[in-house]
Amino acid sequence: MILFPSLDMTSWAQLRELDCSIMTWSLPRDTHVCEAYNKKCQEPNFAKTFRTEITEHLACSDYWLRVNDFPYIVDTNVIHRVFWFKPEAYTMAEAKQVILDTTGLTSDNIVVCCNVMHLKSIPELPHYHVFLRLRQSSL
Repeated sequence: MILFPSLDMTSWAQLRELDCSIMTWSLPRDTHVCEAYNKKCQEPNFAKTFRTEITEHLACSDYWLRVNDFPYIVDTNVIHRVFWFKPEAYTMAEAKQVILDTTGLTSDNIVVCCNVMHLKSIPELPHYHVFLRLRQSSL
């Protein structure tokens, strides 16, 4: 999948509307992120190597909350993670509860959502997008 950049930032209010939903469109990424992603996809075995890395983490744990290497453009006090998990292990609500329990953030500061299947870069491994809103002093 080739990514195309956008200059539109997604606000926290817009992200909140996506909580526990399936996105049928792609959120915007900036030009540099799209270029880095498209370049990375040209590397031989990139997808296979990344799938192996995820699978190895999931051999030791039911989930892996990981930094998104190619994040969407969001408010500056929001960080974008990916919640990778074993098949059928977590609903979005259950994943959100795990994140609540492990981050100390409140429910109002966590958004969990996922892309429709044809927008997933690695569709064979289940995952959710996670957005964490931090206090400005935490950055």
